[in-house]
Amino acid sequence: MSGGRESLHAWSLAMAVSSLAAMGVWIAAPAALSPRAMAAAHAIWTLIAFGWLFLTIGGHRRWADRVTGFRVLLCPVLFAAHALDPRAAWWKVGLALVIIALDRVDGEVARREGTSERGAVFDMESDAFYLVTMSAVAHLYLGVTALVFIVGGMRPLYVCAWAVLRRFIEPSSPNRAGSLRARLIHVALVVALMIDLAPLVPLAARNAATGVAILLILYSYAVDFAGILRPPSPG
Repeated sequence: MSGGRESLHAWSLAMAVSSLAAMGVWIAAPAALSPRAMAAAHAIWTLIAFGWLFLTIGGHRRWADRVTGFRVLLCPVLFAAHALDPRAAWWKVGLALVIIALDRVDGEVARREGTSERGAVFDMESDAFYLVTMSAVAHLYLGVTALVFIVGGMRPLYVCAWAVLRRFIEPSSPNRAGSLRARLIHVALVVALMIDLAPLVPLAARNAATGVAILLILYSYAVDFAGILRPPSPG
């Protein structure tokens, strides 16, 4: 299979399976590891998974991919900050906002350098990983309902569903470019997760924000799932 989004399906599937496995551990046995071990495991996972992809796509040669890579590396920092001190703090919210700001930066840089399909998948999976990390922080350390993992888990479940369906039909790639609707809903999800991380927000309000995020992402992926059932148009 030629380079581009299509050639990274196996990596997207590996990320999906590992993300679902991690969320399963976080839900079923959150105390299986000490806080330090949990933070270390998250960091090792990040370095192995995204480090391999960064080198494979030649990310060191493109500034957009370098920014995305740096953004990814801030995710284990955010996770460790909560694992080692499970209290909400504005500086942690600020760190989460920096990650979001860098998402905008790498997009602008990519448009100036010229977009790369493989880099686009790198960016897409880093967005998904950010949601997984934020969901874990919200549940493990800030008391938000475990249903928040629906927010982090929909992209992995979507990719796994695609991998099964492709044995029977030719569904559209889960790595295709996102629609305006998907991008707007992604912003709403991030806002909800920011509320989950913010100090002084009552747990009931955090859970309410999570509930809204869940409804939005279920709607978004219902539309996307209908889309992958339609094979790509020829030509």
